[in-house]
Amino acid sequence: MVRPLSIWGEKPLKSALTSLLKPMLNERDKLLITLSGEWKLIVGEEVAGYAWPQDIKITKTDRILTLGVTPGMNTLVTHQEPELLEKINRYTGQGITRLKVLNSHPRA
Repeated sequence: MVRPLSIWGEKPLKSALTSLLKPMLNERDKLLITLSGEWKLIVGEEVAGYAWPQDIKITKTDRILTLGVTPGMNTLVTHQEPELLEKINRYTGQGITRLKVLNSHPRA
């Protein structure tokens, strides 16, 4: 079995870099990193196959999560918005108020 590249003992490089950089990031960036890294766990394997976090816009009244969505799945994601918001907010403890859905090519 291939082990993840590490620089400090057993801690994978991705985890180590995230730990070092997180204090320098703003609230939006920290939330986007958390969502991107834990997306499958938050929304489930099926949804993660056709929708993924791309950006977050934080205003005085809203926190809008932009999702890239496989073309043809926009209606389904829009229909699932209340359930997705509940899962996201339960996991992150943040108040994402709505989703913005954009057609996007699937991630590699």
